[in-house]
Amino acid sequence: MSVAATVLPDPASGLIVVVLRGELTLESVGTVRGVLLKCFAQFPDAVVVDLHELRADTPARLTVFPAAVRAHGAPATLLFCCAPPELAAMIQDRRFGDIARYDTREGAVSAVRAARVHPVRRVRAPAGPGASGTSPDRPPWWSPSW
Repeated sequence: MSVAATVLPDPASGLIVVVLRGELTLESVGTVRGVLLKCFAQFPDAVVVDLHELRADTPARLTVFPAAVRAHGAPATLLFCCAPPELAAMIQDRRFGDIARYDTREGAVSAVRAARVHPVRRVRAPAGPGASGTSPDRPPWWSPSW
């Protein structure tokens, strides 16, 4: 049996939810890795993977998740997994690194939204020494003498 993935992007919140269904086997690991890398390529704030409908016979198959994070190499994207107790017991190992684990998809999504860092407002510097003028992007404390 293979793995089916449903990808639910939410661009407004910077979050992508991936629901995986089926049997995680040696043959289907590549499919899961490909789905995760495509999600990471969109540079969301976080990817939440719902494992409640996924079966795995060995913890070694589950190492596809930290391996995909390492393969992507962008530390700004976080991976959260929500898993039933039988899979959660398998992923309590150090091999899974900093992947946060939650019991429910809603719990993982709530944690991502609660921890979300709001974007920093960008400030344009003056064009050069002695530049004058006002810019709507400058905060009220801006001083061109700095």
